[in-house]
Amino acid sequence: MKNALDNILDGNYHVEDRMMVEGSIIRQNGDVISIPESLNEIAISKNINGVVRFDAIVNDKLINSYIADGIMVCTPTGSTAYNLSCGGPIVDPTAEILTLTPVAPHTVLNKSIILSKRSTVKIEITELRDNTSAYVLHDGIPIELASGDTVEIKKSDKVTKIIKLEDRSFIDTIRENIS
Repeated sequence: MKNALDNILDGNYHVEDRMMVEGSIIRQNGDVISIPESLNEIAISKNINGVVRFDAIVNDKLINSYIADGIMVCTPTGSTAYNLSCGGPIVDPTAEILTLTPVAPHTVLNKSIILSKRSTVKIEITELRDNTSAYVLHDGIPIELASGDTVEIKKSDKVTKIIKLEDRSFIDTIRENIS
């Protein structure tokens, strides 16, 4: 820690801007709940029972109707966490894209989709069966959803600033962690 502080005080660092996502939940009755900015992802996830039925819509065009454990929209920073464990791609953290990754889908389209940073993603909850509950998780914090709710997600205008002390590149980090 002392070494890190000395480097910061000596100016031996650089700052990276990291993209964030934000969103809102539009309830069936028209109420809107804001989802705060998230550095990693905004995800829809179920409880331990059943599956969630939902439509994934990008820029007002239906991509697919899913039956799955959930779906996430992640930032490049979030690509190496939950997204990676669900089979999503590793993305350079300084890129400005969104990744849409289904979680345990019961469908042929089970791959991630890379989207422009200008995309708006809507997830419409079409059915929660039996005792299934669904939640929006923004960087892990849950908000319960109901059938008929729509979650809208887009790039935030805010960024997270990350202090980088080393000159290790993103590629160096991948190589070290994969081998």
